Amino acid sequence: MRNTWLTIPASLLATVAGGCALCMITGRKLHPIEMSIAGGAIALACVAAMLPLILSRGATQLGMAQSALVGSMAHLFVGIALAAVALFGKFGLHPSFFYWLLAFYWLSLIALVATFAAAIKKAPLATKQP
Repeated sequence: MRNTWLTIPASLLATVAGGCALCMITGRKLHPIEMSIAGGAIALACVAAMLPLILSRGATQLGMAQSALVGSMAHLFVGIALAAVALFGKFGLHPSFFYWLLAFYWLSLIALVATFAAAIKKAPLATKQP
């Protein structure tokens, strides 16, 4: 499971690299401040998403599946909350912040689901108690 945890930082780095390449190809401004804030916000959302999985170590596949569901929900809600803070906080961010946020969210969600699936697969089966 340790190797699957590297997919989350790798997805964040892939988002940065892909976004920078896409901005260079299309000739658009990069907006590094907005990119950094969006990446940090989603990194916090990923940490919040991994907490239920960490807390349920040693659980059966059923328990791990429930932890994965709670983790993906935490990822969504923390991402929405941080986006709302940026929107209503009037920090003067360019609208590209939300595009960066969406890119970081979706790629990190893919990495989280891969991590959750690996954790569920490695967990022991639930046995019927007599």
